[in-house]
Amino acid sequence: MSAASDYDMIRPVTITPDRYGGTYSGGVWLAFPLNPSVVPDGPFGGDVFANAWWAELGDVPVGRGETPDRAYDDLSQRLEAMRPAQTIEPRNEFTGAMWTWELHWPSGQMTTVSRSWRGEVLGPQQWQD
Repeated sequence: MSAASDYDMIRPVTITPDRYGGTYSGGVWLAFPLNPSVVPDGPFGGDVFANAWWAELGDVPVGRGETPDRAYDDLSQRLEAMRPAQTIEPRNEFTGAMWTWELHWPSGQMTTVSRSWRGEVLGPQQWQD
């Protein structure tokens, strides 16, 4: 397998700077497992709203880091800590594997995020059977 055909990606993901520089979230950059149009307003609202949003987030994985790459990596690790709702094994030597999680947000919204990968050292490191 050539390096050009290897990949490891999460979809959807939106990476953005934290309005409060990590004061409430713990990260200067945030990686939301969401499309940009549905990223919640809470973490970007006033101090009281932002603080409350992070306090109520619970186990929903939102990546946090000092750089966009670190926020993305943190999101990957947070997803890996959760058992996926669905696992799709590669169908042949030319396709990759995929895991899907169903996320339940404090607002009651449910979203789906997937991680697809192909390559010998790529993909989640936990829950591999």
